[in-house]
Amino acid sequence: MNEPVTLKQLAEVTDADLTGDDTRVVDDVTHDSRKAGPGSLFVAVRGELFDAHKFVPQVLEQGAVGVISEQQPPEGELWRWPQPKFSTIPRANCSS
Repeated sequence: MNEPVTLKQLAEVTDADLTGDDTRVVDDVTHDSRKAGPGSLFVAVRGELFDAHKFVPQVLEQGAVGVISEQQPPEGELWRWPQPKFSTIPRANCSS
């Protein structure tokens, strides 16, 4: 069984800037807005065909505890928006 991880711990490991409540516990990390829910950390990825940042309001409504994004957070959502200190999020090689 995994131990709970806080937004603060994730921000430290990823060298991200985090403002607000860093004690929120993350149970899951996903880039699929349909799977984001209570306890989730949503990773907003900008791809060639779409930009997942447009789903941020939806995942926050669904109960996500935070969003990892390369964009600045909107006003009022600063507490749950870890921002990497690099300009883009590296993509994993997903080829089979």
